[in-house]
Amino acid sequence: VILKPAYSQAYNSNMVGMLAWLKNDKGDVVAGACSSLKIEAVENIVNNIKYGKKGYGILLSNDGTFIVHPDKDVAMKKNINTMKYGKKGYGILLSNDGTFIVHPDKDVAMKKNINTMSDPEIKKLGELIKNNTKGKFCLGSGKEKKIAFYSKVPITGWTVVNVVYESELFAKANKMLFLMIGLVVGVMAIVTLSLYFMAGYLVKPLKKLSDFADVVSTGDLSGSIEVTSSDEIGNLSNAFNNTVQALRVLLTDISEESQKVNNLSHDLANSCNEFGKLTEDVAKTMQYVSENTTQQAEQV
Repeated sequence: VILKPAYSQAYNSNMVGMLAWLKNDKGDVVAGACSSLKIEAVENIVNNIKYGKKGYGILLSNDGTFIVHPDKDVAMKKNINTMKYGKKGYGILLSNDGTFIVHPDKDVAMKKNINTMSDPEIKKLGELIKNNTKGKFCLGSGKEKKIAFYSKVPITGWTVVNVVYESELFAKANKMLFLMIGLVVGVMAIVTLSLYFMAGYLVKPLKKLSDFADVVSTGDLSGSIEVTSSDEIGNLSNAFNNTVQALRVLLTDISEESQKVNNLSHDLANSCNEFGKLTEDVAKTMQYVSENTTQQAEQV
C-alpha cells in the first residue's frame, strides 16, 4: 500500500510511506514490512518511466490521490475518484490482486474484487488487466456503451482504469464529422451553382449564334450578332459577322451588275426598235423608187 506523503521532521521533507504484507492461504496477514522514501526520489523514479515519446507514469496513494503526475495542478491536489472523463466518465484504481481501491461507488471501493464481480463484462476486463500491462475494453451497449482504458503502475502493480462513455469520447469527432459533411455539401452546392452559371455563360452565346444563323439562312443579311467576349465563342461570332458582311457586299455587287445588264438590255432593245424603223423606211423608199421606175418605163 502506498500512503499519502506526510512531512517528516527527521528528514525535513515529505515522505511517501509504503507497506507490504504477506498473507497465508486463508488470506490472513502473517508478516509485513514498511518503508519510506523522500517524495523527490519517488518523483524521479516515476518520471523516468516512459511509454513511447509522449507517455508518462503516475503514482497514486491508497485513497486515489495523485502523488506523482506530470501536471503540477494535479499532483498532490486531485484524486482519481474526483477526476471526470467527459460528463459521466470516472476513474478506478485496482490493487495487484484486483481489489477496488478507488471506485465512485462506495459499496464497491475496498469491499469488492473485480475478479468476483457478477457482471461478465467486468470479469472479462479483470482478466485482461491481469494478463496485460495496458489496453482498452468496451463495455455496455447503445447509449450506455463505455470504453475502459487501463494501465498498470510498474512500482506498485496497481492498475489505473479510466472509464469513458463512447458518446462523450467521440462527441468532438462526430461534431467535426458533421462539420466536414456540411462543408463538403456546401462546396458541392457552390461548385454545382458555378457549373450551372458557367454552362449558361457558355450556352447563351451559342444560342444567340444559332438563332442568328437561322435568320441568315432565310436570306436576311441585314443584321449582325453582338460580340461581348474575346474567347473562342467571341472569335467564332466575329468570323460569322465577317462572313455575313462579305455575303452582303457580294450581293450588293451582284445587284449592281444586274442593274447594269438590265440597262444594257434596255438600250439594246431601243436600238433594235430604231433599227427596225430605219429598215422599214428604207423598204418604203425602195418600194417608192421601184414604183416610179416602173411608171417611167411604161411611159417610154
